[in-house]
Amino acid sequence: MFQTRLSCEGKLLTQATTLCLRAAAEFGSVGSDHGGEVPAPPSEAVLNKVDRVGNRWVSYPGTLEMRHIVPPGGEQPPVVWIRADAPVLEDVALSPAVRAASIADFVSPFANMQPGRSGYVNADITMHLHRPPVGDWHFLRIVSRGAADGLATAQAVLGDQAGAYGASSAASLINL
Repeated sequence: MFQTRLSCEGKLLTQATTLCLRAAAEFGSVGSDHGGEVPAPPSEAVLNKVDRVGNRWVSYPGTLEMRHIVPPGGEQPPVVWIRADAPVLEDVALSPAVRAASIADFVSPFANMQPGRSGYVNADITMHLHRPPVGDWHFLRIVSRGAADGLATAQAVLGDQAGAYGASSAASLINL
C-alpha cells in the first residue's frame, strides 16, 4: 500500500492511497463483465475539445480530448471517450494507468450534467482496476447516480478499446 499527501503551508490539500494486488492468470475470471459492450470507437464519436478560454474549469479539462457517444445533459447516461493530451509532469509520458486516473475524475461531472441539475464538486473519488488499461483512448460510462439535499454519488465503468478494465465512483457535493 502506498499513501501520498500533498500539503501547502501545513494544510492538507489532497491525499491518495494505492493498494496493489497481485493477479494470477491460473485463477481465470469468474462472474460477468460489468462493462457491457465496448462503445463505438473514438473515430465515430462526436468531438468535444474543451476550450480553456471562458471555461470555469480552466486548467484540467483543457488538457483532454473528449468524444461523446452519448453526451452528458440528455436523458440517457453519458458515455464518452477521453484522451489526455497534456503531460502531468514535464517530459514524462503518460502511462495508461495515469490516463485512467485522469478520466476517473469525470464520474461526478458527467453524472451530474443533466437537465435541471447544478454543478457538483468531487469530495472523494475511488478507482478500481481489474486489469491494466491499454492505449491512449479510454471510455467512461455512467452506470448509476443518486442525489438528495446537495449530496450526490455516482459510479462509472472505465474501459479502453479492448473493453472494461475497471470502475470509478465519486461522492460529491453541490458547488454553490
